[in-house]
Amino acid sequence: MIIERKLIIKKIVSLALVVSTLIVSLAINTSAASIAVGNVSANYSLTATAAEKEAIIDALNFVSLDKSAFNLESVNFELLEIGQKIYRYEFTTNGFEYLHFSYPIIYNNDVILMATKYSSGKFQISSYEAEAINNSGMDAVSMIYDSEGFYLYDGNVFSLVSYSGETIDTRANLSEYINESNSSQYSFKTLNTYVSSLSNQITITDLTVKSNLGYYDFYSNTYSLNDSGMENYYYCPVEFVSQNNMDICWAACVAMVTNYINYVDYIFKDEPIEHVYTAEEVAIAYLGEENMEAGADMSEIASLLRTTYTPDWFYASTEDTLSDELIKENLILECPIVAGFNIPTFDPHAVVVDCIHMTAGYIRICDPLCYKMTIERDVINEDQSSYGEYAYMHPILGMWAYWGCQASVEY
Repeated sequence: MIIERKLIIKKIVSLALVVSTLIVSLAINTSAASIAVGNVSANYSLTATAAEKEAIIDALNFVSLDKSAFNLESVNFELLEIGQKIYRYEFTTNGFEYLHFSYPIIYNNDVILMATKYSSGKFQISSYEAEAINNSGMDAVSMIYDSEGFYLYDGNVFSLVSYSGETIDTRANLSEYINESNSSQYSFKTLNTYVSSLSNQITITDLTVKSNLGYYDFYSNTYSLNDSGMENYYYCPVEFVSQNNMDICWAACVAMVTNYINYVDYIFKDEPIEHVYTAEEVAIAYLGEENMEAGADMSEIASLLRTTYTPDWFYASTEDTLSDELIKENLILECPIVAGFNIPTFDPHAVVVDCIHMTAGYIRICDPLCYKMTIERDVINEDQSSYGEYAYMHPILGMWAYWGCQASVEY
């Protein structure tokens, strides 16, 4: 008898999920312990290399095949600009420690996307951080992660974007070093700060320093005429459903898959759409209102889809992650996949896989916390990776997430 390991799909909660509802500003408490900080930088060594620009253009070509997924229908990609590296740091008892970096993609002076580099040299494309930066009004920025959440920092204030949902024990709490304030008139210039080492300094990126990305149609220049961008592109463009500040990512994913399949039935079978589901409805129907945040594992997600929400399709759960060919076959059937991504110190987080390009090697996920992202397979560090599984830098947590299980259609 095979016993499926219990994987509870829950936990990650954003108390500021709608980024437009930012921002709590925090200024350093001069009587508290010192924090290592750096200065605003317009260092041109932060500029993307030619190889990095080419890899970003490759990823953006995948995005361009369905601009509507990122609300970019009106954007002329040939006019895109690229800014300097924006660094991500985690705050620990030793100060600010470097995590990773991303490049801002800019259009008409607005940051519209973020490109985050994999060790393979390819790039993840996301919009969550970009929207946060635009809403902050900051002209210079770095991204900071403490034990409780995700902040933007411009050299004067820390602006809270989102709480992480639970305490990350390996990080320190910024609130122990700073005073809450609604004012942005605080400056670090008069503080006697201590920098423990160069790696603990914060580099703050000047967003006004940018250059043309040089975007072009990568597919027509790279692949044969019989292998155009769309030819190996398979997608089931789900509509985003938010988990709305609650531990119900699994329910949001069930709702996304159900709503999409019902829409397909409406288009091809002329069956009326009787209801558009929300995450809360799915969670309450399954667990009751008082226990709606108790979580559900992947076998329960598959069972709900198979027996209750999409009974025409036999969804089943597995822990051996899908090959690209099986991802493609599910999408050809118009059946999006629910994937569980493993994140250090957190329970697996559920997202929906709704798109793949078989030649370029990208998939698109819809995360009920932070919208849609284009991601790749990668190995970051052998001690924490899944050895070539699809992975992404989670925008709210500043941690790498790796595909570990899924609910997909068996046929």
